[in-house]
Amino acid sequence: MLPAAKSLTIDANSLLGWHGGAMQSDEFWANSIPKSSRAVFMDYISILREKETRFFNAVGVDQKITTYGQTTKNSCQLAQKTDGWYYSVEDLKRMGIKNITIKGDGLKSEIEYANDSTNKTDPTAHKIKSCLLENVFESG
Repeated sequence: MLPAAKSLTIDANSLLGWHGGAMQSDEFWANSIPKSSRAVFMDYISILREKETRFFNAVGVDQKITTYGQTTKNSCQLAQKTDGWYYSVEDLKRMGIKNITIKGDGLKSEIEYANDSTNKTDPTAHKIKSCLLENVFESG
C-alpha cells in the first residue's frame, strides 16, 4: 500500500490513482449500497473507519489523501468525470509521503488493459482514467 512504503519509485508512464476511502461521506455510502443492506454495511464502515484512522496515524500520512479528490472545490474527478485522481509529488509530500520519486516524463492519465471481466459490454478492453488534482492546499 503506497502510504505505508518507506520509499517509492514509480516508473515512467504508470497510472496512479486514488478514488476514495472509508471516510467518504455517509451520503456517498447510502447512495452506493442497496437500502436492504445499508444498516449492516454502515456498521461495517464504522469499524473500517476506525481501522483506517489507526493505519494512517501509524504511518504518519494524512488520512484525507483518500478523499481530497471528492471534497475539494477544484475536484478534477467531478469536472473531468474520471475514475479517480492523483496528486503532485509536492502535495504527496505535504500529506506525509516523503520519499517518492517518479521516473521519466511523469504519470499517465489513462491506461487501457485487456481481459477485463467486469466490463460487460466489451470484456476485451477497458480504460481507467485519472486526473491531476492540483493545488490541494491552496487557500482561496
